[in-house]
Amino acid sequence: VQSVWIDQAKGHIYVIDTGRQNFFAADQNLVIDAPARLFVFDLNDGDRQIFFHEFADNIFPYNNSFLNDIVVDTARGIAYMSDTNVDPEQGALVALNMRTRHARRFVHSSTKANTSYVAVVNGISYPLVKSPCDGIALS
Repeated sequence: VQSVWIDQAKGHIYVIDTGRQNFFAADQNLVIDAPARLFVFDLNDGDRQIFFHEFADNIFPYNNSFLNDIVVDTARGIAYMSDTNVDPEQGALVALNMRTRHARRFVHSSTKANTSYVAVVNGISYPLVKSPCDGIALS
């Protein structure tokens, strides 16, 4: 599980699974490339699974995507997710219409990493940290 979003009004929890495992492993033979998935559970009904969606490779590429965060527009039935892809040029936003199960991937200059950015933590520079879009929120 990478991230969760809770619909407090309905008592539903949305759980995202990146699908990929061990992708930071030094031994690339340990990397498992698998589909990203979304699960929804009803917390008021014994944590029963009420929705499942497995994303196609063209939506969350199995070999380099990182399904990172989720927010849901419950009125419209649309889940929005960020792909903090391992390729700084391939960050994306994904919208899933949960009623039709149609997913769409949006790639734009605003979802890509700012390659001139250098992260500095406690005075130490980390120039190799090049992360495309990350967190997501609705307003």
